[in-house]
Amino acid sequence: MPTKGVPRWSTKDVDEDLARRVLRTAMRVPVTVHDDRSGNSKYDLEIHYSDGQRGAAEVVSTRDKSRMSLIAAVAKSSYTKYDKLTRLWVVQVTPGTVV
Repeated sequence: MPTKGVPRWSTKDVDEDLARRVLRTAMRVPVTVHDDRSGNSKYDLEIHYSDGQRGAAEVVSTRDKSRMSLIAAVAKSSYTKYDKLTRLWVVQVTPGTVV
């Protein structure tokens, strides 16, 4: 339920924010939003390397039927907390894999 006065994020916004956080954490460099949604085509994120160079990142989200079914199944299941895992972990599973 949206909070009064707080804009709702689209799934694209959420995906880009997650990608920005993961890149920033993994690479240990600043990552900023580059696409201002002004209607001009721009890449989504800009990576600021310590040597002054900059890189571009485009966030692509997959929302096909099998992927959405997997997300729904995961949301219904429980998880096991393991205190030794303290960072954000991302696991990519190829289609057809049984977890």
